[in-house]
Amino acid sequence: MTSVKVRSQTGEDVGVVQLPRELFEVEPNVPVMHQVVTAQLAARRRGTHSTRTRAERRGGGAKPWRQKGLGRARQGSTRAPQWRKGGVVHGPKPRSYRQRTPKKMIRLALASALSDRARSDRVVVVDRWDFGDSPSTKAARRALRDLGLEGHKTLIVLRGEDLVAGMSFRNLPEVRLLEPSELNTYDVLWAEYVVFTRDTVPGVHLPKRGGEAAGDGETDAGEDATHTVIEDRTETLRSEADQPTAAGGPSGEQPGAHGSDPQESASSSTPPVVKKRVVKKVVKKVVKKRSASADPAQLSAAESGTTGPAQGSDSPPGAQAAGSSGEGDAGEGSGEEVSS
Repeated sequence: MTSVKVRSQTGEDVGVVQLPRELFEVEPNVPVMHQVVTAQLAARRRGTHSTRTRAERRGGGAKPWRQKGLGRARQGSTRAPQWRKGGVVHGPKPRSYRQRTPKKMIRLALASALSDRARSDRVVVVDRWDFGDSPSTKAARRALRDLGLEGHKTLIVLRGEDLVAGMSFRNLPEVRLLEPSELNTYDVLWAEYVVFTRDTVPGVHLPKRGGEAAGDGETDAGEDATHTVIEDRTETLRSEADQPTAAGGPSGEQPGAHGSDPQESASSSTPPVVKKRVVKKVVKKVVKKRSASADPAQLSAAESGTTGPAQGSDSPPGAQAAGSSGEGDAGEGSGEEVSS
């Protein structure tokens, strides 16, 4: 890894920082940098230019003179392109100049630009900026002089909290200010020197207090919380799935009513395995049992054990009962005759 001396605001050496290899030790790719810079400059264009065609010009509705007989060239409108105050042919219209650039190409171009500046010893790391409570352009110019950067185009990367330092440098014409998230290829290539602080060096993650890397504890805590929520949700679905089967439903019906499969009831009585893919199946079973237990007609039919009259028969239930009794009497009479 490339090591750079950390300097104070007055130019003294106060330490060393290691620059990440993936950003400051890359072979510069000139074609990629050219394409990214071209796209970046094109995206800055507003694209609001507009010219009027012959249809957008006012007037020109009448034919200037008749078609034949005058010896002059035929004309149909005074707003044709060859006329004064006429429309413009193939002129610019409002459009977007934005180009789609892949993210990997953007990262490669930025790494190439930073690596080129690091190879030329044009990357400066300052411990911190201290201009007091009020901004001072004079103090900012003095700091650049102490660092040997006066008179050079300089890109200074500051955090959003460094308001005093930003207001101190912003009046200098040869200085550009950026936040770490705004670092781009064009500004790095524009500047002769790139100045970072300890907190704004890209790719350098400072450890937390206690030696724990940033983000590790948060990730573990988030994963534990996620597993806890999943387990709680699964236990809730278990209790909801077991409640109708154990209690027999709201009307006191027994398990296996409504013609349900005994295997299905047995499987619903046993708690499912705690897995994510089982949650959907358990929810479907709960909804199905609740809809079945909420139907009063099915509940009464299950309790009585009888079914109603067949659909499509026009005879009333009394007639069907009478017919069945008549058939029974006829059967008994025929039995008596055979025995006699």
